[in-house]
Amino acid sequence: MILEHIDKIGAVLVQELTSNKTPESKSLEFKRALPGTSDGDKREFLKDVCAMANSVGGDIVYGVDEHDGSAVALAPITGEAGDAAKRRLGQLLDACVEPRLRGCRFHIVEIGTDGYVLVLRIPKSQIGPHRYSHQSQIRFPIRNETHVSDMSYEQLRAAFDRTATLSERARDFRAKPVKAIEDGRGGKNVAGGTAVVVHVMPLASMSGQEEVDILSAKKRYLELALSTFGSFGSTLNLDGLFVYQTTGREELYNYLQLYRSGAVEIYGSPFAMERGDQTFIPSQDLATFLHEAIGKALATPAKFGISGGAYLGISLLEVEGHVLGVGQTFNMRYKAIADRRHLILPERWVENIDDFRVDDVVKPLLDMLWQCFGIEQCLYYDDTGNWSPNRGFR
Repeated sequence: MILEHIDKIGAVLVQELTSNKTPESKSLEFKRALPGTSDGDKREFLKDVCAMANSVGGDIVYGVDEHDGSAVALAPITGEAGDAAKRRLGQLLDACVEPRLRGCRFHIVEIGTDGYVLVLRIPKSQIGPHRYSHQSQIRFPIRNETHVSDMSYEQLRAAFDRTATLSERARDFRAKPVKAIEDGRGGKNVAGGTAVVVHVMPLASMSGQEEVDILSAKKRYLELALSTFGSFGSTLNLDGLFVYQTTGREELYNYLQLYRSGAVEIYGSPFAMERGDQTFIPSQDLATFLHEAIGKALATPAKFGISGGAYLGISLLEVEGHVLGVGQTFNMRYKAIADRRHLILPERWVENIDDFRVDDVVKPLLDMLWQCFGIEQCLYYDDTGNWSPNRGFR
């Protein structure tokens, strides 16, 4: 792999690859030309990408000639526009690779007026093994040093076991702080009562591949606070960086914990009020907080260089017997009451935290949460699925 952030790879660096006769490796391959459109060319492209994802990840550089396994000369691409090539190859990956590859990135490097070099960066997959299927041919390839072969039975079994283990790690990671909050442990003096906890757990974090530079993150703590924090401060702790609302009280009502691994935890409270003998959760306040918190939690790891897929979890704590307030008319006919102490929603997979649409992620989760109270869907989206928090419901 080229030891540089993909967006910073330019013509000078590409030229150095050939000047230095950089050798191919398990994570780096050079190709003189783009994959063609024949069935054979498509299969070769799919095989190369899957093999690298099933191994250690890396870069395939198109537009660089190689000899005896080393880069020797630039061969700028001119026959197809760069954006068209990115679109064509990306669509081929989406259509023919299972499970879908997440986090692959194409980067065009202009070589003066001569053409361009295309760099395809493939992250090591944490949800493999990946297979490609094209024209009735199905393969699980893997890259071994500089050549590609089909995965053996033992390699396939280990890959499936690794994926299951990472999923379990994400669930365990989420469960422990929720239990600590419930029990009043964990070094965070939270106010308690009805509260929301949002967790984002990038797979790169779960696998131990990435770590956040916490000192650098502290310099950017202003970017991490939610609008509901009002005034806030930050401090370092054992887990990483802690950004918290300052209220003048000892108890914490809102915070964001950025873990050293790149995982994120957001806590918000209180979300309940007493009316007579009934406890209500204001639905608009809850939906608005979750809409912002989920977007913030997903965007935070990418600020510090962590990309790819992630698990997202939402928990609503201490709600048994509480009514979700969605307007007087609704509540006259039916009380939307939670039937258990904690609502721990199943984890949702987000394919790429570098590139996501907030409402595509948030709406299904809010719909599920509203269904926990017996309501078909969240009422703060319009008929076309657009976020509309001021629709007259409370």
